[in-house]
Amino acid sequence: MIASRVPLAVPKLARCVWRDLIRLLACIAFVTVCRADYLVVSRSANLKEDPEGSSAPREKLKEGDQLRLLELEQTDGYYRAELAPDGPSGWVYRTFVRRYAGDIPQATSGGGSTAPVIIGTPGPLSDASAYAIPGCPPEGDAVKASVKASNPFKNRLVAPAPAQVHAVSMQALLADGDDTNRWDPNQAAEIVGYVYDVKPGGKETCNCHAEDPSNRDTHIELTPGPNQTAESDRVIVEVTPQWRRLMAAAGKDWTTSGLKASILNKYIRVKGWMFFDAEHEHQSFNTEPDGDNNWRATAWEVHPITSMEVAAHP
Repeated sequence: MIASRVPLAVPKLARCVWRDLIRLLACIAFVTVCRADYLVVSRSANLKEDPEGSSAPREKLKEGDQLRLLELEQTDGYYRAELAPDGPSGWVYRTFVRRYAGDIPQATSGGGSTAPVIIGTPGPLSDASAYAIPGCPPEGDAVKASVKASNPFKNRLVAPAPAQVHAVSMQALLADGDDTNRWDPNQAAEIVGYVYDVKPGGKETCNCHAEDPSNRDTHIELTPGPNQTAESDRVIVEVTPQWRRLMAAAGKDWTTSGLKASILNKYIRVKGWMFFDAEHEHQSFNTEPDGDNNWRATAWEVHPITSMEVAAHP
């Protein structure tokens, strides 16, 4: 009896092993299905038949369109993706889209979509009424939904907890390649760099296009050192009006003129929240390497700065 059962058990075991092996190979072969990423079009573009500039367009893409990523890796700077919900597949160049982890968000009741521009949620603004620009909410006066969603990150008044702060070198910030997803806006950074310039920021939506410089950001340009100051070597860190007022209450001068007098042409150590400023991704060498209007290395910033001190040469 025993001898007659053994031959029956072996094929059954082999079938189970073969079935599990097939499942494992399928998951490896179709890893893009096992991990869901998607793209959001940041400016009008063409979905192309092949990953090359001369390829024929298959579909016209408009800002806000969403695509399911079909391959994790780029091919010559192109993503292979499928237009949601049931559109064609093809190739789109990386500078025309932003990439996000996870499934495409569900449509809202109004028929639109809830594509995030930035992953995570900003912390609550502590004592916002005391330090905010009068009449200017955290989202500023932005009209574009993506900018309205990202401005509260710029206007945070909560300092990061020590566990959230990570040392980030200037070399890491300047490293070549598309850095759109290199960091996370819920991560804070400590950076040491040389102060190449200190100047008032422009009239921006996050500050409700304030005319008064005291209600605008202070724009600080950091470089690795005094002999490495090309536009492709510059990283932007910013003091917001809210943190300027908060520091004034503590007896510290974070006005643009005060900072220029105290930190220009010196090394400083700053701490604050990482922020990918999508409004400047097409003016940054890492995300627009062949751009004609580039004036900075990366669209990643420390914004807002929550701590700052003069530092020794690194």
